[in-house]
Amino acid sequence: MKTAVVTGAAQGVGRAVARTLAQSGYRVVLTDLQVLDDVVDSLRSEGAQAVGRSGDIRADGFADALADWVHEQFGAVDVLVNNAGISLIAPALETTAAQCMAARLFMPTEPRLNEAAIREGLRTVCWPGRFEIVPGEPVVVIDGAHNPDGARTLRTALDDYFPGR
Repeated sequence: MKTAVVTGAAQGVGRAVARTLAQSGYRVVLTDLQVLDDVVDSLRSEGAQAVGRSGDIRADGFADALADWVHEQFGAVDVLVNNAGISLIAPALETTAAQCMAARLFMPTEPRLNEAAIREGLRTVCWPGRFEIVPGEPVVVIDGAHNPDGARTLRTALDDYFPGR
């Protein structure tokens, strides 16, 4: 049986992904800051093989200890879903750098996330479907503008990239 490890599995996307993997025949190892008993019991009641390990994936040694434990119990990990994180409930394309920095304030520890990393991520991010120019002729531009502000921004970008057309 293949093994999947899902971080941030107590609720939301992590819980849904864990359930989908379990329904697809994976043994699921769940981890989260929150207690996982209800999630594990629910999956087991559906016939899944599920175990939970509560802890902070950011804490020194927890990830290594979890990896060692999974390896000892089940061998190789076939799927890793790294879903743990801080929530900022807002559309990604409407999230400002200030909101990203504010979310940082709620992190009890920050082993790898700092202002430089956030700025680099914002500088290099690629959102497929956001003013994506498909190579070839005729010119095709894909954009998911779905509200008046997005449509105005798309119009400005089209004028900038294709003046006079």
